Amino acid sequence: MVSSPSPPDPYKQASAQQAADLGASTGSSIINNPNINNPYGSQSYALAGYETIYDAQGKPQYVPRYTQNTTLSPDQQKLLGLQTQTQYNLGQTGVQQSAKLNNLLGTSLDTTGLQDWSAGQAPGQLATTYGGNNPVQMGIGSGGDVRQDQAPTDRKAVEDAMMSRYLDTANKQNTAQDVQMAARGLNPGSAQYSSVDETRQKALTDAQMQAYLGSGQESRASQDAYNQAQNQRFTQGAAQGQFANAAQQQAYQQAAERAGFGNTAATQQYQMGQDYSSFLNNLRQGQMQERTSLRNQPINEISALMSGSQVTVPQFQPFSQQGINAAPIGQYIGQNYANQANAAAQQNQGLFGLGSSLLGGMFKASDRRLKEDIEPLGGQLAGVPLYRFRFKGQPQPSAGVMADEARQLHPDAVIEIDGFDVVDYRLLVARHTGGLSHGF
Repeated sequence: MVSSPSPPDPYKQASAQQAADLGASTGSSIINNPNINNPYGSQSYALAGYETIYDAQGKPQYVPRYTQNTTLSPDQQKLLGLQTQTQYNLGQTGVQQSAKLNNLLGTSLDTTGLQDWSAGQAPGQLATTYGGNNPVQMGIGSGGDVRQDQAPTDRKAVEDAMMSRYLDTANKQNTAQDVQMAARGLNPGSAQYSSVDETRQKALTDAQMQAYLGSGQESRASQDAYNQAQNQRFTQGAAQGQFANAAQQQAYQQAAERAGFGNTAATQQYQMGQDYSSFLNNLRQGQMQERTSLRNQPINEISALMSGSQVTVPQFQPFSQQGINAAPIGQYIGQNYANQANAAAQQNQGLFGLGSSLLGGMFKASDRRLKEDIEPLGGQLAGVPLYRFRFKGQPQPSAGVMADEARQLHPDAVIEIDGFDVVDYRLLVARHTGGLSHGF
């Protein structure tokens, strides 16, 4: 059985790490901060002494304290002297002029003599109605009723007049013809007389038809002449209405233009008043700004004299705080312990591992504190339950008993090594097979 190494003392580990860091930091400050010489002067570092600090174990450690020295070249030193003298002169002048501040700040700005504020001109009354417009003529004079047809009496009169002329002529012709037919022996009722009379009736009928048609045509002609006269009267009335309306529209447009001109003139007059008012107000503001500037000018000059210009020191490379990484001594110690513990665990597992056969070794580390992922296997060894598990830090699974459960049944099979319980598996196997009895 190989015992595990003792864990490192954390204070010793921290002390070692701190000492290494301090040495690396000291070396880094020396390497990264060289002495510098240039045309403007020089910069150097000198050891001024040591400061005492204490590590994790309370032991003193000594940290070097350096002084940074900057020396100007002769020419730069002269320039610095001149600049300092200038600064001094400016300061003295500022002190002398600052005595005037009480009087300047204690006097209020006087607005006497400034242009008065102007409120501008009020706008005039604008026209909202148009004069000179009369009512628009909405209608025209009537042309009278338009006739659509001749009255029956009038047409009948025309027809009768036409038939009167026809009958007068026809009666004379029929009388002469009757005399001739009587002389020839053709009396009414005879065939020849009936033929002549039929011809007379047809002619009368034709004459009546012509008289009717002629009366209608003459009646329509009379109607057309009457309607044309009526239409002419209507057209004249419409033209008169349109002329009157055009005159009214022209009068209305003229009135609107007069009102628009008046409103434009009033607006222009108002705008001119506003512009003039703005001019006067801007003039007042300019005068006020001028007086304010005259009052603030000496105050600004005094402030500039008191502030002056700052001394310019030639710039050198600043102190470098970049350190060198220290060797991780504490980490090395811890890792060394972890490697030794791992090797001991592997060797103990080789000595006491149950492996494929429980007879392969005499003792095996079986302390529950060394195991994880513990699962029951369902079997027993000499009455002690068997488990599957992994030793902490080991990936491969193992099988065996728990030392605390084995002690309850077989106290002589459990011993302690380096604070952990181990089990004598050879004794448990012998008792499991009946080869040995309990030792109590």
